[in-house]
Amino acid sequence: MQKTIPAYLASTYQLIQCAFPQGIDDRIYLPMLSILYKNMSDRSLAKVVAEYTGKDYHVVLNDVYRVGSITTFSS
Repeated sequence: MQKTIPAYLASTYQLIQCAFPQGIDDRIYLPMLSILYKNMSDRSLAKVVAEYTGKDYHVVLNDVYRVGSITTFSS
C-alpha cells in the first residue's frame, strides 16, 4: 500500500516508524498521542498516525481530540 505522507510530516512518520517498527500497541497508542500532541496540530498528528497505523483518519482525529481534552501542560 502506497503511503501518502506530505513532505512536512515525513520526519515525524519516520520517527514513529523507527520507534515502533512492529506497529503501535493499543496500550501505548493514547500515551503516544499525548506525547506528540503538544508539538503538532490535531490534523497533522491524526494524518501521520492514521497513515502509519492504517486506521481511519477520522477515528484517529477523534482520539487526538480525546487526548487533547484530558491533557494539560504547564507553562
